[in-house]
Amino acid sequence: MVESGISGLSDSEADNVRHDIVKAIKQSKVPDSNISESERKALYKMKKDRSIMILPADKGTALVVLDTKEYEAKCLNLLSDTETYEKLKEDPTSSLQRQLIEKLKAMKNSGNLSEQQYKQMRPTGNKSPAPKFYGLPKIHKEGTPFRSIVSSCGSLSHGTAKELTRILKPLIGQNGHNINNTKDFVDRISSRQLSDGEIQVSFDVSNLFGNVNIDKALSVIRTRLENDPTLKDRTALTVDQIIELLEFCLRNTYFTFHGQYYKQKFGAAMGSPVSPVVANIFMEALKLMLFKQPPPLPSAGIVMSTIPTPLSIVRKWMSFIVISMTLRIALLSQRSLQLRTGQSHS
Repeated sequence: MVESGISGLSDSEADNVRHDIVKAIKQSKVPDSNISESERKALYKMKKDRSIMILPADKGTALVVLDTKEYEAKCLNLLSDTETYEKLKEDPTSSLQRQLIEKLKAMKNSGNLSEQQYKQMRPTGNKSPAPKFYGLPKIHKEGTPFRSIVSSCGSLSHGTAKELTRILKPLIGQNGHNINNTKDFVDRISSRQLSDGEIQVSFDVSNLFGNVNIDKALSVIRTRLENDPTLKDRTALTVDQIIELLEFCLRNTYFTFHGQYYKQKFGAAMGSPVSPVVANIFMEALKLMLFKQPPPLPSAGIVMSTIPTPLSIVRKWMSFIVISMTLRIALLSQRSLQLRTGQSHS
Protein backbone atom coordinates (compact mmCIF):
# COMPACT_ATOMS: atom_id res chain seq x y z
CA MET A 1 0.00 0.00 0.00
CA VAL A 2 2.79 2.43 0.89
CA GLU A 3 4.73 1.76 -2.30
CA SER A 4 1.67 2.24 -4.50
CA GLY A 5 0.93 5.49 -2.71
CA ILE A 6 4.40 6.95 -3.25
CA SER A 7 4.90 5.69 -6.79
CA GLY A 8 4.29 9.18 -8.17
CA LEU A 9 6.95 10.85 -5.99
CA SER A 10 10.58 11.47 -6.86
CA ASP A 11 13.18 9.04 -5.49
CA SER A 12 14.26 11.44 -2.74
CA GLU A 13 10.69 12.23 -1.70
CA ALA A 14 9.78 8.52 -1.66
CA ASP A 15 12.84 7.73 0.51
CA ASN A 16 11.81 10.47 2.95
CA VAL A 17 8.32 8.99 3.25
CA ARG A 18 9.75 5.49 3.84
CA HIS A 19 12.11 6.86 6.49
CA ASP A 20 9.28 8.66 8.31
CA ILE A 21 7.09 5.54 8.27
CA VAL A 22 9.85 3.30 9.62
CA LYS A 23 10.61 5.86 12.35
CA ALA A 24 6.93 6.08 13.35
CA ILE A 25 6.64 2.28 13.55
CA LYS A 26 9.76 1.97 15.71
CA GLN A 27 8.54 4.66 18.11
CA SER A 28 5.01 3.31 18.42
CA LYS A 29 3.89 1.18 21.37
CA VAL A 30 1.84 -1.96 21.05
CA PRO A 31 -1.55 -1.17 22.64
CA ASP A 32 -2.80 -3.20 25.57
CA SER A 33 -4.87 -6.21 24.57
CA ASN A 34 -8.64 -5.85 24.91
CA ILE A 35 -9.27 -9.61 25.10
CA SER A 36 -8.30 -12.23 27.65
CA GLU A 37 -5.77 -14.97 27.07
CA SER A 38 -8.52 -17.61 26.87
CA GLU A 39 -10.36 -15.55 24.26
CA ARG A 40 -7.15 -15.17 22.29
CA LYS A 41 -6.61 -18.94 22.30
CA ALA A 42 -10.21 -19.52 21.21
CA LEU A 43 -9.81 -17.12 18.29
CA TYR A 44 -6.55 -18.78 17.28
CA LYS A 45 -8.24 -22.18 17.38
CA MET A 46 -11.10 -20.92 15.19
CA LYS A 47 -8.62 -19.44 12.72
CA LYS A 48 -6.92 -22.82 12.33
CA ASP A 49 -10.21 -24.70 11.94
CA ARG A 50 -10.53 -25.45 8.20
CA SER A 51 -14.11 -26.66 8.59
CA ILE A 52 -15.39 -23.12 9.11
CA MET A 53 -15.03 -19.78 7.35
CA ILE A 54 -14.93 -16.44 9.20
CA LEU A 55 -16.12 -13.69 6.87
CA PRO A 56 -17.20 -10.06 7.10
CA ALA A 57 -20.86 -9.52 6.30
CA ASP A 58 -21.66 -7.87 2.98
CA LYS A 59 -22.95 -4.80 4.83
CA GLY A 60 -22.21 -3.49 8.30
CA THR A 61 -19.42 -4.54 10.64
CA ALA A 62 -20.67 -8.00 11.61
CA LEU A 63 -18.57 -11.15 11.26
CA VAL A 64 -20.12 -14.36 9.96
CA VAL A 65 -18.99 -17.86 10.94
CA LEU A 66 -20.00 -20.25 8.18
CA ASP A 67 -19.48 -23.93 7.46
CA THR A 68 -16.78 -24.23 4.79
CA LYS A 69 -18.79 -26.69 2.73
CA GLU A 70 -21.78 -24.34 2.72
CA TYR A 71 -19.54 -21.43 1.71
CA GLU A 72 -18.04 -23.38 -1.17
CA ALA A 73 -21.45 -24.62 -2.31
CA LYS A 74 -22.84 -21.08 -2.42
CA CYS A 75 -19.82 -19.79 -4.34
CA LEU A 76 -20.08 -22.61 -6.86
CA ASN A 77 -23.78 -21.91 -7.21
CA LEU A 78 -22.97 -18.32 -8.20
CA LEU A 79 -20.36 -19.52 -10.67
CA SER A 80 -22.81 -21.99 -12.22
CA ASP A 81 -24.60 -19.06 -13.89
CA THR A 82 -23.44 -19.76 -17.45
CA GLU A 83 -24.87 -16.46 -18.72
CA THR A 84 -22.40 -14.58 -16.52
CA TYR A 85 -19.42 -16.93 -16.08
CA GLU A 86 -17.58 -19.55 -18.09
CA LYS A 87 -14.79 -21.94 -17.18
CA LEU A 88 -11.41 -21.42 -18.83
CA LYS A 89 -9.15 -24.25 -19.88
CA GLU A 90 -5.95 -22.44 -18.87
CA ASP A 91 -4.55 -19.42 -17.04
CA PRO A 92 -4.90 -16.38 -19.36
CA THR A 93 -2.62 -14.12 -17.27
CA SER A 94 0.50 -14.24 -19.45
CA SER A 95 -1.39 -13.58 -22.69
CA LEU A 96 -3.45 -10.72 -21.25
CA GLN A 97 -0.40 -9.19 -19.58
CA ARG A 98 1.45 -9.10 -22.91
CA GLN A 99 -1.55 -7.50 -24.61
CA LEU A 100 -1.87 -4.77 -21.99
CA ILE A 101 1.85 -3.97 -21.99
CA GLU A 102 1.80 -3.65 -25.79
CA LYS A 103 -1.13 -1.22 -25.57
CA LEU A 104 0.55 0.88 -22.90
CA LYS A 105 3.89 0.92 -24.74
CA ALA A 106 2.19 2.13 -27.92
CA MET A 107 0.50 4.94 -25.99
CA LYS A 108 3.78 5.91 -24.33
CA ASN A 109 5.57 5.92 -27.70
CA SER A 110 2.83 8.15 -29.12
CA GLY A 111 3.64 10.72 -26.44
CA ASN A 112 0.23 10.47 -24.79
CA LEU A 113 1.45 8.51 -21.78
CA SER A 114 4.32 9.74 -19.59
CA GLU A 115 7.01 7.42 -18.25
CA GLN A 116 5.61 7.87 -14.76
CA GLN A 117 2.06 6.99 -15.85
CA TYR A 118 3.37 4.02 -17.79
CA LYS A 119 5.08 2.66 -14.67
CA GLN A 120 1.93 3.17 -12.61
CA MET A 121 -0.33 1.42 -15.12
CA ARG A 122 2.02 -1.32 -16.30
CA PRO A 123 1.70 -4.80 -14.76
CA THR A 124 4.62 -5.52 -12.42
CA GLY A 125 6.77 -8.63 -12.51
CA ASN A 126 6.99 -11.32 -15.14
CA LYS A 127 3.53 -12.61 -14.29
CA SER A 128 0.93 -10.84 -12.15
CA PRO A 129 -1.14 -12.88 -9.70
CA ALA A 130 -4.56 -13.88 -10.98
CA PRO A 131 -7.59 -12.18 -9.36
CA LYS A 132 -9.34 -14.21 -6.66
CA PHE A 133 -13.06 -14.87 -6.37
CA TYR A 134 -14.86 -14.95 -3.03
CA GLY A 135 -18.35 -14.39 -1.67
CA LEU A 136 -19.67 -12.15 1.10
CA PRO A 137 -22.83 -13.26 2.94
CA LYS A 138 -25.83 -10.93 2.80
CA ILE A 139 -27.09 -11.57 6.32
CA HIS A 140 -29.80 -8.91 5.91
CA LYS A 141 -31.53 -11.05 3.27
CA GLU A 142 -33.50 -14.26 3.60
CA GLY A 143 -31.44 -17.37 2.93
CA THR A 144 -28.17 -15.43 3.30
CA PRO A 145 -27.28 -15.21 -0.39
CA PHE A 146 -23.74 -14.26 -1.39
CA ARG A 147 -22.41 -11.19 -3.14
CA SER A 148 -19.70 -12.18 -5.64
CA ILE A 149 -16.40 -10.29 -5.34
CA VAL A 150 -13.40 -10.48 -7.67
CA SER A 151 -10.37 -9.18 -5.80
CA SER A 152 -8.14 -7.51 -8.39
CA CYS A 153 -5.49 -6.13 -6.03
CA GLY A 154 -2.09 -6.74 -7.59
CA SER A 155 -3.62 -8.12 -10.78
CA LEU A 156 -2.33 -7.21 -14.23
CA SER A 157 -5.01 -4.56 -14.90
CA HIS A 158 -5.22 -3.06 -11.40
CA GLY A 159 -2.85 -0.15 -12.06
CA THR A 160 -4.57 0.70 -15.34
CA ALA A 161 -8.02 0.50 -13.72
CA LYS A 162 -6.91 2.90 -10.97
CA GLU A 163 -5.68 5.47 -13.49
CA LEU A 164 -8.87 5.14 -15.53
CA THR A 165 -10.87 5.70 -12.35
CA ARG A 166 -9.04 8.98 -11.79
CA ILE A 167 -9.74 10.08 -15.37
CA LEU A 168 -13.41 9.07 -15.42
CA LYS A 169 -14.51 10.07 -11.92
CA PRO A 170 -15.25 13.73 -12.83
CA LEU A 171 -17.84 12.47 -15.32
CA ILE A 172 -20.09 11.36 -12.46
CA GLY A 173 -22.82 13.58 -11.05
CA GLN A 174 -23.35 15.91 -13.97
CA ASN A 175 -27.11 15.31 -14.26
CA GLY A 176 -28.14 16.97 -10.99
CA HIS A 177 -29.51 13.81 -9.36
CA ASN A 178 -26.54 12.58 -7.34
CA ILE A 179 -25.79 12.51 -3.64
CA ASN A 180 -22.20 13.03 -2.52
CA ASN A 181 -22.32 10.93 0.65
CA THR A 182 -24.58 9.76 3.48
CA LYS A 183 -24.60 13.15 5.21
CA ASP A 184 -25.61 14.88 1.99
CA PHE A 185 -28.48 12.43 1.59
CA VAL A 186 -29.67 12.96 5.19
CA ASP A 187 -29.47 16.75 4.82
CA ARG A 188 -31.54 16.69 1.65
CA ILE A 189 -34.16 14.20 2.78
CA SER A 190 -34.65 15.80 6.21
CA SER A 191 -35.64 19.12 4.66
CA ARG A 192 -38.15 17.54 2.28
CA GLN A 193 -41.77 17.86 3.38
CA LEU A 194 -44.29 15.62 1.65
CA SER A 195 -47.62 17.20 0.84
CA ASP A 196 -50.96 15.44 1.04
CA GLY A 197 -51.20 12.82 -1.68
CA GLU A 198 -47.44 12.66 -2.27
CA ILE A 199 -45.60 9.37 -2.01
CA GLN A 200 -41.87 8.80 -1.68
CA VAL A 201 -40.80 5.81 -3.76
CA SER A 202 -37.55 3.86 -3.39
CA PHE A 203 -36.01 1.47 -5.92
CA ASP A 204 -33.04 -0.76 -5.17
CA VAL A 205 -30.97 -2.02 -8.08
CA SER A 206 -30.39 -5.76 -7.92
CA ASN A 207 -26.81 -6.83 -8.69
CA LEU A 208 -25.95 -3.43 -10.16
CA PHE A 209 -22.37 -4.19 -11.23
CA GLY A 210 -23.30 -7.54 -12.72
CA ASN A 211 -26.11 -6.01 -14.80
CA VAL A 212 -24.05 -3.27 -16.42
CA ASN A 213 -24.21 -3.59 -20.20
CA ILE A 214 -20.58 -3.03 -21.25
CA ASP A 215 -21.42 -1.94 -24.81
CA LYS A 216 -23.87 0.71 -23.64
CA ALA A 217 -21.60 1.84 -20.79
CA LEU A 218 -18.67 2.32 -23.18
CA SER A 219 -20.90 4.26 -25.58
CA VAL A 220 -22.15 6.59 -22.85
CA ILE A 221 -18.64 7.13 -21.47
CA ARG A 222 -17.25 7.88 -24.93
CA THR A 223 -19.91 10.55 -25.48
CA ARG A 224 -19.22 12.14 -22.09
CA LEU A 225 -15.47 12.17 -22.70
CA GLU A 226 -15.90 13.75 -26.13
CA ASN A 227 -17.96 16.52 -24.55
CA ASP A 228 -15.72 17.05 -21.53
CA PRO A 229 -13.76 20.31 -21.91
CA THR A 230 -11.59 19.50 -18.87
CA LEU A 231 -10.37 16.10 -20.09
CA LYS A 232 -7.06 17.51 -21.36
CA ASP A 233 -6.37 18.81 -17.85
CA ARG A 234 -6.47 15.25 -16.47
CA THR A 235 -4.70 13.25 -19.17
CA ALA A 236 -2.98 13.44 -22.54
CA LEU A 237 -4.64 10.18 -23.62
CA THR A 238 -7.12 10.50 -26.44
CA VAL A 239 -10.73 9.42 -26.06
CA ASP A 240 -10.05 6.41 -28.29
CA GLN A 241 -7.10 5.37 -26.10
CA ILE A 242 -9.11 5.73 -22.89
CA ILE A 243 -11.96 3.64 -24.30
CA GLU A 244 -9.47 1.04 -25.57
CA LEU A 245 -7.97 0.60 -22.09
CA LEU A 246 -11.36 0.68 -20.38
CA GLU A 247 -12.75 -1.96 -22.72
CA PHE A 248 -9.71 -4.13 -22.04
CA CYS A 249 -10.30 -3.91 -18.27
CA LEU A 250 -14.04 -4.57 -18.49
CA ARG A 251 -13.98 -7.39 -21.04
CA ASN A 252 -11.10 -9.34 -19.54
CA THR A 253 -12.38 -10.03 -16.05
CA TYR A 254 -11.07 -13.43 -15.04
CA PHE A 255 -10.31 -15.07 -11.71
CA THR A 256 -9.61 -18.30 -9.89
CA PHE A 257 -11.67 -20.26 -7.41
CA HIS A 258 -10.36 -23.55 -6.02
CA GLY A 259 -7.76 -23.81 -8.76
CA GLN A 260 -10.28 -23.36 -11.60
CA TYR A 261 -10.01 -20.32 -13.87
CA TYR A 262 -13.19 -18.50 -14.84
CA LYS A 263 -14.10 -15.57 -17.07
CA GLN A 264 -16.92 -13.11 -16.35
CA LYS A 265 -18.84 -12.76 -19.60
CA PHE A 266 -21.28 -10.04 -18.62
CA GLY A 267 -21.29 -6.99 -16.39
CA ALA A 268 -18.57 -5.24 -14.42
CA ALA A 269 -16.73 -7.08 -11.67
CA MET A 270 -17.20 -5.92 -8.11
CA GLY A 271 -13.62 -5.61 -6.92
CA SER A 272 -12.11 -3.63 -9.79
CA PRO A 273 -11.32 0.04 -9.00
CA VAL A 274 -13.02 1.25 -12.16
CA SER A 275 -16.29 -0.69 -11.77
CA PRO A 276 -18.03 1.75 -9.36
CA VAL A 277 -17.40 4.66 -11.74
CA VAL A 278 -18.67 2.71 -14.74
CA ALA A 279 -21.74 1.53 -12.81
CA ASN A 280 -22.59 5.06 -11.68
CA ILE A 281 -22.31 6.46 -15.20
CA PHE A 282 -24.42 3.55 -16.48
CA MET A 283 -27.14 4.26 -13.89
CA GLU A 284 -27.15 7.96 -14.70
CA ALA A 285 -27.77 7.08 -18.36
CA LEU A 286 -30.60 4.73 -17.34
CA LYS A 287 -32.24 7.41 -15.21
CA LEU A 288 -32.04 10.00 -17.97
CA MET A 289 -33.64 7.53 -20.36
CA LEU A 290 -36.46 6.88 -17.88
CA PHE A 291 -37.06 10.58 -17.28
CA LYS A 292 -36.99 11.53 -20.98
CA GLN A 293 -39.12 8.62 -22.18
CA PRO A 294 -42.09 7.54 -20.05
CA PRO A 295 -42.50 3.80 -19.51
CA PRO A 296 -44.90 2.13 -21.98
CA LEU A 297 -48.48 1.28 -21.22
CA PRO A 298 -49.23 -1.99 -19.40
CA SER A 299 -48.54 -5.20 -21.27
CA ALA A 300 -48.35 -8.87 -20.42
CA GLY A 301 -45.97 -9.57 -17.57
CA ILE A 302 -45.39 -5.88 -16.70
CA VAL A 303 -46.62 -4.66 -13.33
CA MET A 304 -47.74 -1.04 -13.32
CA SER A 305 -48.80 1.31 -10.54
CA THR A 306 -50.69 4.51 -11.26
CA ILE A 307 -49.61 7.52 -9.21
CA PRO A 308 -52.09 10.32 -9.81
CA THR A 309 -50.36 13.06 -7.82
CA PRO A 310 -47.07 14.84 -8.53
CA LEU A 311 -43.95 13.40 -6.97
CA SER A 312 -40.54 15.06 -6.80
CA ILE A 313 -37.09 13.76 -7.61
CA VAL A 314 -35.24 13.28 -4.35
CA ARG A 315 -31.97 12.07 -5.98
CA LYS A 316 -29.79 9.00 -6.17
CA TRP A 317 -27.04 7.78 -3.93
CA MET A 318 -24.82 4.84 -4.96
CA SER A 319 -26.98 1.93 -6.14
CA PHE A 320 -29.83 3.23 -3.97
CA ILE A 321 -32.32 5.31 -5.92
CA VAL A 322 -35.13 7.46 -4.67
CA ILE A 323 -37.36 8.51 -7.55
CA SER A 324 -40.66 10.37 -7.74
CA MET A 325 -42.35 11.13 -11.03
CA THR A 326 -45.61 12.55 -12.42
CA LEU A 327 -46.05 9.41 -14.52
CA ARG A 328 -47.21 5.84 -14.31
CA ILE A 329 -44.12 3.89 -13.24
CA ALA A 330 -43.11 0.54 -14.71
CA LEU A 331 -40.80 -1.62 -12.67
CA LEU A 332 -37.14 -0.82 -13.29
CA SER A 333 -36.53 -4.47 -14.09
CA GLN A 334 -37.99 -3.93 -17.56
CA ARG A 335 -35.47 -1.21 -18.39
CA SER A 336 -32.62 -3.11 -16.76
CA LEU A 337 -33.47 -6.11 -18.92
CA GLN A 338 -33.51 -3.94 -22.05
CA LEU A 339 -30.08 -2.53 -21.22
CA ARG A 340 -28.68 -5.94 -20.32
CA THR A 341 -29.82 -7.47 -23.60
CA GLY A 342 -28.83 -4.39 -25.56
CA GLN A 343 -32.42 -3.56 -26.55
CA SER A 344 -33.72 -0.03 -26.06
CA HIS A 345 -36.43 2.14 -27.49
CA SER A 346 -34.43 5.32 -26.89
